[in-house]
Amino acid sequence: MKTSRLILFLALLVALPSLVSAAAANAGLGRVRAILIVASNEQGPVDPKLAEYDANLRRLLRFESFRWAAEGSAVVPETGNSTVALVRDHKIELTGDGRTIRATWFEGSRRVLALALPDGPSILGGPPWSDKGEVCAIILIREPIARAGK
Repeated sequence: MKTSRLILFLALLVALPSLVSAAAANAGLGRVRAILIVASNEQGPVDPKLAEYDANLRRLLRFESFRWAAEGSAVVPETGNSTVALVRDHKIELTGDGRTIRATWFEGSRRVLALALPDGPSILGGPPWSDKGEVCAIILIREPIARAGK
């Protein structure tokens, strides 16, 4: 009986590195958080949900105020696709190729923009949101996934 337990223990010990690396591989390339915002030239207070991005939004998009509209996230597999569905038929399709995450922004079936995501946040200007001169924009934040053994 003790011999069979010892053999089982040794078999598990030998298999453990493969199980850990398989779990790490299944963790994906990272998590991507997408924040859909509405930009306007109307004066307004800083949206608390966007406070950390407000200065960069003003500098890059050159609008006066920004408000949070929707948010979502998805884990991007090593190789494969995932989608972040937002509002008004906006979505971000994320594709992993083993090293890089590509993001494609769609409004319905119309492709708005595509890019390879850098490690830091990306701010993307987009299509009109309303007939009042508002436009939508997306903040994409690539977040690493903690891997087993690291």
